[in-house]
Amino acid sequence: MSLRLRRLALSVLMSLALPGLSGGAAPARAAELVVGVRADARPFSFRASAPVFADPAAGGPLRAAGYDGYMVRVCDGVLAEMRRSQGFEVVPRLVDAASRFELLRAGEIDILCDPATITRARLDEHLASGPIYLSGITFASRPSVPRNPCRTLVGFVASTTAEAEGLGAVLRAGEWPAFRDILIHFANNDEAWRSAEPACPQQEGRAQPLRAFPTHDALAEAFCNDEVIYYVGDIEIVTAVLGAQPDCRWRDALDTYTDDRYAIFLRGRDVAPEKAALLLEFLGTLSRRTLLRPSLLDEAFAGTFPGYRPSRKLSLFFWSLRGRE
Repeated sequence: MSLRLRRLALSVLMSLALPGLSGGAAPARAAELVVGVRADARPFSFRASAPVFADPAAGGPLRAAGYDGYMVRVCDGVLAEMRRSQGFEVVPRLVDAASRFELLRAGEIDILCDPATITRARLDEHLASGPIYLSGITFASRPSVPRNPCRTLVGFVASTTAEAEGLGAVLRAGEWPAFRDILIHFANNDEAWRSAEPACPQQEGRAQPLRAFPTHDALAEAFCNDEVIYYVGDIEIVTAVLGAQPDCRWRDALDTYTDDRYAIFLRGRDVAPEKAALLLEFLGTLSRRTLLRPSLLDEAFAGTFPGYRPSRKLSLFFWSLRGRE
């Protein structure tokens, strides 16, 4: 057990051992869990075009609020089970890739239900579940080189592992040989590409090397408008977001270049005892629902990718968590 998790558990035990401290205070209002969700990270966390169903008890409070996706379904399965035995409110809060971990660090959200890759820095700052999905960085390319002289070579969503690790992994695999030298230079010089003009390079006819976008929807639109040659991101997200763009043609890469394990991240510091107890219960319920059969992971996969079978790598990942089907 990590030091942060031990401290969280200790705060819960202290609250249970000292009930007299509440004195004659007025009854507290129902506890509240603020859950961060994304609108742009299809098929893992996105806003559906219409509410999935009207009854929150039917499948969880996040889907009842109009959100859907693999990570949302996992969180909803846990939250729905918890609410059968105790009363608390679930408040969905829309976040984006750039703000999500800052909001978690500041205590403005309690749980993050989006495709968040496990990294050392994130584990140092926050509580996290065990891995619940395995993805990988890939890229899509336009079928022909655009004529737009102001195009960007590589686009990705800011504050994601596509920026931090994906670009380097693709370059190490020998992709993009025509642009390799310039991309390696800019990939290793963060300030250089960030300070470049976002619209058009200074020298006419030369493509801007890199560009960070706020959302996948914004990146997909620019890519399909021939403003970006290569779209780097998690393979399921790239495929789903581009598939939703009308009349957009692209080529898939031949492989994935990283192994990205997703986890559910939770607030881990300055947590009130009542909320800390709910967060511990969330982690415990998540373990029971995912590590034993029937597993919530299989249920979430079937609901998110109807008619598809997981790849061999993903099947082995699921097997390692919940055993043989």
